[in-house]
Amino acid sequence: MYRNSLHSLLFLIMIAALLLSCKKTIDNETKPLPEWEDKSADSATLTITVQTQEGFYMVGSYVDLALSNDSMVNGILVRRSPTNASGRVTFRKLYPRNYFVNCIAYYNGSTYFGNFHTPLPPGSVKDTILFVH
Repeated sequence: MYRNSLHSLLFLIMIAALLLSCKKTIDNETKPLPEWEDKSADSATLTITVQTQEGFYMVGSYVDLALSNDSMVNGILVRRSPTNASGRVTFRKLYPRNYFVNCIAYYNGSTYFGNFHTPLPPGSVKDTILFVH
């Protein structure tokens, strides 16, 4: 009898150890974007119009804003916003610094891509075009 209870105890310990060692390894949830908003008078504004070389505006395409190319690749974004009905997106209340911009757009079954980086000095208001190819 002592031997059966010893085996049962060892079996329970092994099961408990197995359950404690299991953990969630797949994370399909997207992480929320950090809230980076400059409320001072030095904040900058960046307006981007996304269009093709032929002049077609990319409506509903997401434009990503990051602090470096590595951050962009790793999905660490300052902001992400879709373009409006005229292919424009405006990022307000940005801290003055260099920003990397990226856009992947879809039009008529084709995929277009464009990126650039730009400095935003304190208090600047910049309006620019991002051509996607």
